[in-house]
Amino acid sequence: MEVYSKSDIGMVRKSNQDDVNFKVIAEDICWAVVCDGMGGANGGDIASKTAVNVITKSLTENLHENVGQDIIEDVIKNAIYEANNQIYEVSKEKKELSGMGTTVVLAMVCRGMLHIAHVGDSRAYITSEKGIQQVTQDHSIVQELINTGEITKEEASTHPRKNIITRVLGIGSEINVDYNSFELQSDEKIILCTDGLTNDLSDEQIYNIFKENEVINTAERLVNAAKEKGGNDNITVAVIVQ
Repeated sequence: MEVYSKSDIGMVRKSNQDDVNFKVIAEDICWAVVCDGMGGANGGDIASKTAVNVITKSLTENLHENVGQDIIEDVIKNAIYEANNQIYEVSKEKKELSGMGTTVVLAMVCRGMLHIAHVGDSRAYITSEKGIQQVTQDHSIVQELINTGEITKEEASTHPRKNIITRVLGIGSEINVDYNSFELQSDEKIILCTDGLTNDLSDEQIYNIFKENEVINTAERLVNAAKEKGGNDNITVAVIVQ
């Protein structure tokens, strides 16, 4: 297993409120997490870093090379629940951080199985020789409009409410976490990213960068491509390779 990551402030923002971390546990087990914070002068920065730190600590304590597939859902969900609680408690204690929150997308690959948990509009994709597939569904206003048929996916990219998310870590004592698992094929790779990437690059453009570059360079190349398109937000990418 190999993981490559890159986080960048972009071309417009004054600070980077994204965060990312990963760990390779064994030759066939690893995890990666990407967060996109929001709220207040420093709130987003603190929220995303808190989430990544809490999740890292929880996974480090509860995962090992002999972990069973049957407990992974509970382990990664509980790590996210812990992060939600920590952010919420800090936001209650410090008035200047009230309302801060963060998205999260967490992927774990264990012996050929991909486990994904997420909250918000940070995404996970699977890419292979066959193409690219988004395997998370955004928790956002425009995604709800897509689901009800009111707008198309193409219309969503320019919709005035496209940045409004409907689910986020840290704004309440409880959070609903979406989870899915997939059996991976040998040539499939996983991409985790914040909306700083997907707002500037289409799925097709992301896929073309994978086809045209060595995998070791893809995270950095994706970030640079988003910056070339304007870099209007922080941009964070993690790539998992079996």
